[in-house]
Amino acid sequence: MNSGDVSYDHVERTPYQVGQKSVNYRSNILSDLEMIEELPSLPQSVFVIEEVAMDPDSSAADLAEVVGHDPAFAARLLKVANSSYYLGASDQEIASIQAAVARLGFVEVRRMCLSVGIMRSFIRPSKAVNHRAFWEHSLTAAAGARAIAAECSAKASVDADTAFVAGLLHEVGSLVLDQFFPHEYAEVHQQLSGKRTGIHQLERSLLETDHAEVGAYLLQRWNLPMELVQTVRYHHRPADAPAEFQSLAQVVHLADFIATRFGVAGPGEGNLWQLDTDAWDRLGFDLDKIRRLRQQIVEEGERSHAFVRASLTA
Repeated sequence: MNSGDVSYDHVERTPYQVGQKSVNYRSNILSDLEMIEELPSLPQSVFVIEEVAMDPDSSAADLAEVVGHDPAFAARLLKVANSSYYLGASDQEIASIQAAVARLGFVEVRRMCLSVGIMRSFIRPSKAVNHRAFWEHSLTAAAGARAIAAECSAKASVDADTAFVAGLLHEVGSLVLDQFFPHEYAEVHQQLSGKRTGIHQLERSLLETDHAEVGAYLLQRWNLPMELVQTVRYHHRPADAPAEFQSLAQVVHLADFIATRFGVAGPGEGNLWQLDTDAWDRLGFDLDKIRRLRQQIVEEGERSHAFVRASLTA
């Protein structure tokens, strides 16, 4: 196992029988999550890299040094940096992290580190969730959220970097449900086949919770900012988000929709997807801007294949 990778050998539990009205699934699932000590965690190197990357006095050498403290992580980053996601046909191969910083810049290396770090936190094979498709969707939505945030009206001002992180994490609860409640989640996906309903709606119907709520729980365990926690929780229902987080929730909701409809769908999201159609207006978008963003997000989706392939096979 690579340095920093996570083991999921946890205490065996008796699966809940999905569909029994006498069972309080939500309470049981959230209670079980409280008891699980080995929930996925972000590699410590991600936090150190974030701190150095955000320091205005840091140099490319400083950032390369802290990345190099985790050789397995550095190897993954170099493979991603040399993928077609970043390199054109005429570009020379990047031979060091410092060269990656010099070519790609602090902001892009920071995003790359965060993306690879999060992917690295979830390595357990799955029958219900295709991890490659999952991360291609998440990365496409992240890039889409960043693009949408950059185009938002002043009234709905949203930080583009925060939108990227929220987009990357918006479906992470699906992986938690899949890894710690595999029998129940497999049943959800089995029942989804042929139904005209969204995955989150069926999750709530059968489990009384959904991947959005479970993802928000994980982000709280990671001590991430409340704007990320609440955005992940309400990304399917942005109008229900607390007022101070609604704009970010709307941005991620729209990025998720476009990534699903025109790129790569998230787990179970190829089914009926309910769009909050008022979100475009609330963010100050007209039809021309929507079309332009859609094309940009579709292109990001095509590029995401190379990023994810390099990240998961390093």
